[in-house]
Amino acid sequence: MNTPKKITGILFFLQCFVLTVLAESLPKDTIFRHLASKANYEEENIPNYALPNPLIMKNGTTINTLKQWNQKRRPELLRLFETEMFGKAPKHPKDMHFKILTEDKNALGGIATRKEVSVYLTKSDKHYFTVLIYIPNKRSGAVPLFFGLNFKGNHTISLYPGISYPTPEKQKEFLWKRLPPRGIAAARWSIEMLMENGYALATIYRGDIDPDFDDAFKNGVHPLFYKKGQHHPANDEWGTIAAWAWANELCDELFRNRQRYQCIPSSRVRTFTAW
Repeated sequence: MNTPKKITGILFFLQCFVLTVLAESLPKDTIFRHLASKANYEEENIPNYALPNPLIMKNGTTINTLKQWNQKRRPELLRLFETEMFGKAPKHPKDMHFKILTEDKNALGGIATRKEVSVYLTKSDKHYFTVLIYIPNKRSGAVPLFFGLNFKGNHTISLYPGISYPTPEKQKEFLWKRLPPRGIAAARWSIEMLMENGYALATIYRGDIDPDFDDAFKNGVHPLFYKKGQHHPANDEWGTIAAWAWANELCDELFRNRQRYQCIPSSRVRTFTAW
């Protein structure tokens, strides 16, 4: 390495060190204002760049047919996103099983059936997440379903008291200082409208899968799949967004009698819907 590159590397290291120290001592709003001041808001300041052609494979092969896309290029792109962005998720747990915790066939004044289903990830009943499901009563057979993660707990999407609060053990796992009020997010979830129009709804509290903060991957599903001596996902293994998407896949069996289902995108959660 030549001298200019060495100097650049040292300066970069010192800058990172100083920012790390400051981050530990300064208020978060001060840090955010500093980062915002460094952001670029002008299009003309963006340097020239060329987007890669999505129809050219890594080895230079040009994709000309749908068969080539499905068999070669699409899997290549998925591997790229898997290894470089979201991380590799484990296969479905072999001991996964479900249990209906509660069921109310006259929910919302009789227009819906409400179920709370636990998805257990091991043989024991210790490790699980809970899916809240609403199914319209006026339709029989398969119905279309909307699925989405909620931000504050299943009980917050409706004021109706039948939805269970998370257990004290779960609340401790979530690191909640206080229990979010029932129905605080009800305005975001148009449950009655969906039921009246023949749509089902399912949701999971995102923190029941993996919390939306840095806990060093201790309180979510990740530790269940660590190898002996492992304490953190490897560089190419799943992070939080991949865990949310993985849980969605686990619910496929619950939703198999639905005609079709659509994931609801919201904030960072929209990324899991794409993945």
